[in-house]
Amino acid sequence: MIVICAGVIMNVLLAIVIFWGIIFYQGRTIRPVTEIGYIAAESPAAKAGFQVSDEVLSVNGKPTPYWEEIENLIYTEALSSDLTITVRRNTQQHIIRIPRSATMEILEDRLGIYPKGLVPVVSAVETGKPAEKIGLQPRDVLLSVNDVPVTYHSLPEVVRHYAGTEVLLKWKRGEEQKEARVTPTAEGRIGVTLGALYTGPVQNMRYSIFEAFPQGIRDVWEMSWLNLKSIFQIFTGRVSFSKSVAGPIMIAQMATRSAEVGIVSFLGFMALLSMNLAIINLLPFPALDGGHFVFLLYEAIFRREIPNKVKIALQQAGFVLLLVFMAFVLYNDIIKF
Repeated sequence: MIVICAGVIMNVLLAIVIFWGIIFYQGRTIRPVTEIGYIAAESPAAKAGFQVSDEVLSVNGKPTPYWEEIENLIYTEALSSDLTITVRRNTQQHIIRIPRSATMEILEDRLGIYPKGLVPVVSAVETGKPAEKIGLQPRDVLLSVNDVPVTYHSLPEVVRHYAGTEVLLKWKRGEEQKEARVTPTAEGRIGVTLGALYTGPVQNMRYSIFEAFPQGIRDVWEMSWLNLKSIFQIFTGRVSFSKSVAGPIMIAQMATRSAEVGIVSFLGFMALLSMNLAIINLLPFPALDGGHFVFLLYEAIFRREIPNKVKIALQQAGFVLLLVFMAFVLYNDIIKF
């Protein structure tokens, strides 16, 4: 049993060490904001009755002092129960309930609420498009269209509204504010890829090397519990299987994106991947370490060996199913590529 679990143990230890190092190196950055700045149209939040400027106070009775906790609780609670979210609206408290039958949409596409303070920032500029002609550059922060302030979520809709019509666009580059007149295309685009930049309050938390260790263990535990709940939801059919699994192509893409962000992001992705491998290997499925462990556990309890023919038959069946699963995952990657 020790030998069978050795690989899983090393996967877990690797994840703990990586998270320990990341937390010690950069600490934690949280956004101490609970006010909703934008609600996506047709999202579960819009259907449930959330309003811009609502302050989220709690999720299923658990306090939400900052935005990261709001997102974490909404997702984790939606995996196994109804959602009861308490908000403050115009000095009065309101309770918004989302039944479990409606939480599948949240698990796949999130709730649809975003914090106050998100501004649109240019990630890339398309060659030959209006944005390039007026001199927009990556990392420019877009401020307004015709002197109307825009947010990350409202900007595309505003630009589409002025399709084919010249508008005054203002943006900020570093500390310098710029402006120019630009005419969106007939499709309502100016030729930029947008990202979201949070400009609200930020709180940085630093940890000593000894304080970071239990935080790393806590992160690994929370990640493992969330993964187990997600796997359970896949088997019960509440979460789309094809949207929840990734194969070598998707993993390579995600690894590349995380590496482009920086070494810390890449290491975090490696820790996540390591924990996923540990959990999958522990599943009581023939041909995986968890299947071997179940065989050994049976022999330990009943004090007799499982017949070799039975072992071989189960292993072969498990191996065939594993090959089918791998083929599906690879096909799923290809059609998404």
